[in-house]
Amino acid sequence: MRSVRGWVFILLIFSLISRVGFSDTPPFLPNSTLTLQDVVAVALLHHPDIQAREGTLKAGMGRADQLHSDYYPQIGFDSSYNRGNYLGFTGPTSEIVSQQVFTEYYSAFSTNWILEDWGKRHAEVEEGNGWIGMGKALLAEARNDVIFNAADAYFKVLQAGKLTEVNRKLEEASRKRMEQAAGFVKAGEKPKLEFLNAQAAYLSDHFNALKAQEDLENAKAHLNSTMGISNPPPYSVKTDLSVPPYTVELAQAKALAFQRNPTLLWHKWDVARQRALVNELKAQRWPVVSANGSYGWADPTFPPGTQAWTLGVGLHWPIFDGNKLTHQINETEGDLKEADNQEKSFRLKTEEDIEKNYLSYQSTRERLDVANQELTDAEEASRLADARYKVGLATFVEVTDAQARLAQANFHQVQAITDLRISLSSLKHSIGLEEP
Repeated sequence: MRSVRGWVFILLIFSLISRVGFSDTPPFLPNSTLTLQDVVAVALLHHPDIQAREGTLKAGMGRADQLHSDYYPQIGFDSSYNRGNYLGFTGPTSEIVSQQVFTEYYSAFSTNWILEDWGKRHAEVEEGNGWIGMGKALLAEARNDVIFNAADAYFKVLQAGKLTEVNRKLEEASRKRMEQAAGFVKAGEKPKLEFLNAQAAYLSDHFNALKAQEDLENAKAHLNSTMGISNPPPYSVKTDLSVPPYTVELAQAKALAFQRNPTLLWHKWDVARQRALVNELKAQRWPVVSANGSYGWADPTFPPGTQAWTLGVGLHWPIFDGNKLTHQINETEGDLKEADNQEKSFRLKTEEDIEKNYLSYQSTRERLDVANQELTDAEEASRLADARYKVGLATFVEVTDAQARLAQANFHQVQAITDLRISLSSLKHSIGLEEP
């Protein structure tokens, strides 16, 4: 009884593991708060681009294994059963003078092993290595893109959330100013134009608040897409405004990119594959030497008992094929030239992207310094406005204006931090580093 319960428990655990492994449900609980690392982990687990490139790599490895197979002897087995008759004819009338019925059983093992092909198999192996290298580079490229897009979407959500918060505060401040202006007009202290201007400012801030809320929802939808999930349970995003230290020189960034950028590596492997294919075709100009043999049984009775065997060496040399092979070589050499120049072109583009992202990273660091100073000044101005208002030296409008400037400065700081993180992610993405 205990053993039965044990097996039931094991089957239940296996079923749960299988469901988790093949489930489309995101690996987080409802109302979870996701960090940047959580977002990236979900994206790497669920995004279909990565799974597609894993299939590409598997196909490339299959091609490579096929091209390796010529190094091994090819062994086959044949078996047949035949029944018929021999007819003998004579004279001008072709009369049948004899007829003999025969039966034949035949079974044999045969083998063929290429001994020398003047580098064709070696070139095929190099071509297979090229397919594997290209598959690995495409998988690394997919991972790199998914990490960058997830990080970019994450910080865009933080940015949109802060902008929504700022616009709500501005809307509330302008609403209070509108109500205050309405009271002044009613008391006869201000003209009606004062109220109309305050109302127009409020409506503008209300419009901006609605638009900011819409942008936030769109940013969340884009984040879901970059994580490779649909209809996720409700979740929130943790506000992470830390700026990790990262120092790299421009020349160092370029050198790393030339070694690690996955798209550039794909182009390099493509060039190597095309070069191997050219060598493979050129080797077909020369004879192929192979060993062959067979061992079998043949008899008119079953099971056949008469044994027979053959063992020999063969040579095949294509002398003339209508210049088909020459044209194939010319075509492949053209593809090689194209791939080689595409690799050089992308190398230049990679160098350009590194320079642009490096300068953007430096610029956003400077903007963050400005935003920090703006926030410090806005906090001091708001503190002074509150103090002056408490002693009757400032109006409520001055206080709300100071609060609005403080909210705007808070947003500018968040915007500067998120722009800095995005530019840093862009720099790492162009280098080929799998980190946000």
